[in-house]
Amino acid sequence: MTKRKRVLLWSVAVPGGLMVIAVVALWGIAMPIRHLPEPTGPHRVGTISLDLTDDSRIESYSLADDPGQRRIRAQIWYPTEDASGRRQAWMPDGRAHIRSIVEANGFPRFIWDHTVFMRSNSYEGAPILQADDDGFPLVLISHGWTGYRGLHTDVAEDLASHGFVVVAAEHTYGAAAVRFDDGTIIQASARILPSRAETPDFLDYANRLVTTFAADNRFLLATLPDIPGIGDRIDFDRTGLVGHSTGGGAMVDLVLGDDAVSARALVGLDAWVEPLGRERLEADHYTVPSLFLRSEQWEGGTNDGYLVPFVEQAARLGADGASANVASVPVELRQIAGITHAQFSTLYMYRPVMQWIGYLGSADPLEFADGQRRVIREFLQAWLQQNPS
Repeated sequence: MTKRKRVLLWSVAVPGGLMVIAVVALWGIAMPIRHLPEPTGPHRVGTISLDLTDDSRIESYSLADDPGQRRIRAQIWYPTEDASGRRQAWMPDGRAHIRSIVEANGFPRFIWDHTVFMRSNSYEGAPILQADDDGFPLVLISHGWTGYRGLHTDVAEDLASHGFVVVAAEHTYGAAAVRFDDGTIIQASARILPSRAETPDFLDYANRLVTTFAADNRFLLATLPDIPGIGDRIDFDRTGLVGHSTGGGAMVDLVLGDDAVSARALVGLDAWVEPLGRERLEADHYTVPSLFLRSEQWEGGTNDGYLVPFVEQAARLGADGASANVASVPVELRQIAGITHAQFSTLYMYRPVMQWIGYLGSADPLEFADGQRRVIREFLQAWLQQNPS
């Protein structure tokens, strides 16, 4: 190679190499590798994930000729003192699961590949702490439409560190993607919940989705006693419910109606109760202490026409003790300024990109997330651990 050619190649390679370095550097700033915030409780956190099959339900969302029974993925977090292993990945089902979630939400599949390096504070398979005679209180967490269980891992870990057993379902066909142990991945699709603007019977689709989520959680409650090593450590008489969006509506559905689930506390994060309908929400026997948090983004929206009257009526019943069969319980709605509907989640792990594209509001993402975990924890401690805060 002549000297002139070497110089020419060098002059091309150097700017090109600098450009690659610059792109990588900018990407590192925009999408840094983060780890979940440390829990605040005295205990370490153990976790397991497992596939569960509900033999009583056919998978109605499947298009297969033989759809089989309804399957969901679930993760359990619990207190432990064993920290001998390595902390589990925040998204423990691997890169294929992450890419399917990203794709289902309309982004390029590879854009969040660095998520595989983000760690939780949980130790996989660690033995559960010995409980007292009553067992640990239980909290179920339910994500929203096209969500996934990892969106609320920070809340789950914080609660587990304070002596709760926490279980989150990944609702098949309602989650952005579910990856089962056999490698099967099932994504959400527009046919499950078509556009409101283009679908006259939108609320029929929405009701089916919310009640499917509710049935998944009802199935979890029935199944958990049989989970080896964990089921016998749970006090099911002290059960709390936490749900975001569709999951929030599902939790309200769980405690309404003739098939009501007994619960001692409920936290709704922009709980989407519209699909339940006014008749169901006008039930005069709501007896669960409840805290509903509403984002500024959803203030005044369609859902408010259902949520606000429901909360007002439930609060009146709680204050007045409307009949001998209605307990006096607090039901409260709090407005949170400067946050979006999606901000009730761990999307702060992808800041600042999530802020640039409008998924996070003007409120500081980390400060809000810290406050949300504290408020949820203190509310549940007050009602499930008799620890007034």
